[in-house]
Amino acid sequence: MYNPGDVANLNLATPTLASAVVTTNTVISGTYNGTNGVVYQLDFYSDVTPASTAESQTYLGSRTVTGTGGSAAFTANLGALLPTSRAVTATATDPSGNTSRVSTGVAVTMTSANSDGIPNAWRTQYFGTTTTNAQTAAFADFDHDGVSNLNEFLSGTNPTNAASVFKLTAQNPVTTTNAVSWNSASGIVYRVFSRDDLSVGNWEILADQIIGNGTNVFLTDPAATVSAKRFYRAQVLW
Repeated sequence: MYNPGDVANLNLATPTLASAVVTTNTVISGTYNGTNGVVYQLDFYSDVTPASTAESQTYLGSRTVTGTGGSAAFTANLGALLPTSRAVTATATDPSGNTSRVSTGVAVTMTSANSDGIPNAWRTQYFGTTTTNAQTAAFADFDHDGVSNLNEFLSGTNPTNAASVFKLTAQNPVTTTNAVSWNSASGIVYRVFSRDDLSVGNWEILADQIIGNGTNVFLTDPAATVSAKRFYRAQVLW
């Protein structure tokens, strides 16, 4: 994990972030002072607030920016959906693999008429209104799939479609190479845990910081073929 005190490779410039706004996705804007014509990879991360001390806890994705010899503006549209309790940071990497220090963070913002953690744009997209009622409130379950509207927002699922739900599906590790799968949402970041017994031992991380691509994600688990039983759970990361 980088932090703002790390020394940049070859003194590579650090990105400057201006904002991280969540609507139906996360839009990060800022500037980068790179060499004219050189293409840099910007990697984005989230961490807890305050933004001034945020580091790089969870990877969100990357975008490229071409240097202009001055401050080149960039906008990165990421699929991750972040709550306002998070901050975003970034690093830059040049074509030779040299990486900058972690940028100063910016706090996530959103426009939410109800201040309930759901952006106006997302509620309008699915319900056609920013008004809350028994069906559109953050803790309502419009499609009766057992998941609240707020958690549907955070997991990137459709709150009006009961088939669109974040859940794991067990695979047969004997007849396939996979142990578990789920239908991922594009840009959403996941962590999967496993254990042999629900009453003994602890959950252990099987796979971490997996970025969804909108299709089924399959995971292998070497322990699944040698254990009498195996349990899994998954978490959406911000």
